[in-house]
Amino acid sequence: MSQTMLNYAIPNYQRESPDMHRSIFLLLTVALVLCFQPALSSVAQSSQKVDIRAVDISFPDITIDFRVKDASGRDVLDLTPRDVQVIEDGGTVISAVELGQQIADTSDPERTVNLSDGQNLETLTTTGAAIGIVFDATTVLNGGDSANHVAAGRQAIEQFLAQTGIQAPSNPEILSLFIPIDSPEQQVQPAELVDFTHDRNAVINYLRQMPSRSGKTNLYAAIQEAVEDTATVAQQQGRNAVVLVVSDGGDAISGDTFNAIIERANASGVRICAFGVGTDKSLNEQQGGFRLNQLASATGGVYVQRPDEAAASSAFASTVTATPASLYTLRYRTSLIDDGKRHNLVVQVTLPDGTVNSQQVEFTGSVVPNPDMQLAPLGDVLLRKYVVVAVPIALLVSLLVVAVIGGLRWNRSQSLSRGITRR
Repeated sequence: MSQTMLNYAIPNYQRESPDMHRSIFLLLTVALVLCFQPALSSVAQSSQKVDIRAVDISFPDITIDFRVKDASGRDVLDLTPRDVQVIEDGGTVISAVELGQQIADTSDPERTVNLSDGQNLETLTTTGAAIGIVFDATTVLNGGDSANHVAAGRQAIEQFLAQTGIQAPSNPEILSLFIPIDSPEQQVQPAELVDFTHDRNAVINYLRQMPSRSGKTNLYAAIQEAVEDTATVAQQQGRNAVVLVVSDGGDAISGDTFNAIIERANASGVRICAFGVGTDKSLNEQQGGFRLNQLASATGGVYVQRPDEAAASSAFASTVTATPASLYTLRYRTSLIDDGKRHNLVVQVTLPDGTVNSQQVEFTGSVVPNPDMQLAPLGDVLLRKYVVVAVPIALLVSLLVVAVIGGLRWNRSQSLSRGITRR
């Protein structure tokens, strides 16, 4: 139907039937929803990503280098050929693929890989964790003991941080401080360290110069804030997340946040490492150490009471892990014909949360000439093929046709002559 006919027909329907008008409006609405559906789906998968880094097309063999990130922004490891397929020209699905993987991890934290296109390099580097440090720096920790438990807490943090930068020297751990408070006008995070930093010395120097408070503490509210912020920055940067808590476990302010901390930490993959520092009364009799141990155990972390240097280092190794980097190389034999036309492909990966597609890569099939083929000028070809060969053949065929026709006429004339003679 032409555009003129459409413009004419729709108003007539509207005049003749209001129900038809509503039906058309409903159909248009549904069509708009369907048009936007792919965009909505892509937003749902935006946290997961398949990124093609290079493609080598040598018909019929195709090689693709690509990386895959999960919903937490971390590189996906250990995919199998069953998890990967290639969609060609929007329809043909190739499932039989050869899949290789190269990894940068703590044993080899930085690797430079030659991509399949033979022109570019990809640098794979491990990524250090995001660490939120909750230090209950109040003189209540000392509880009248002759020992300075606040100073012991600072020292334990420094010993813990001494291990940073080893697992991921090119992209080390990022750090921030969270200091429990006893009144609303105080700030949980120091202004100088609101943003996470690679500079562990900045954190250590702040702790050494920071005066101790003297009031009670909202320890578990501070831990909850640290878990939230650390989980957020870890997901943004593709890092693992750890919260280090240094306290005696006492809290008379926060209220019922204990279970909420565990639920949020487990939901976002945050491990809690807890150092119990303080008096025996707080840690043991009042069960502060028991509560800290519960937090650590429930989130896959560790609890150490009054750690020495070796214990602090061991706790770091147990809870803080760098994120490996991974590059996959896929090889398969295409079903496309090497016809010199435009084609496209998409890599589809199946993850626990669903399937994710890469960007579409377009390419042109390049027809490879036969090396033994000899090219000649068109005029020479016409002269040899059509003048030298075709013309004589045409003449010969014409002579044969004339001869056959002449023979038929002669036979007919002879028959007629014999018939007249008999009469």
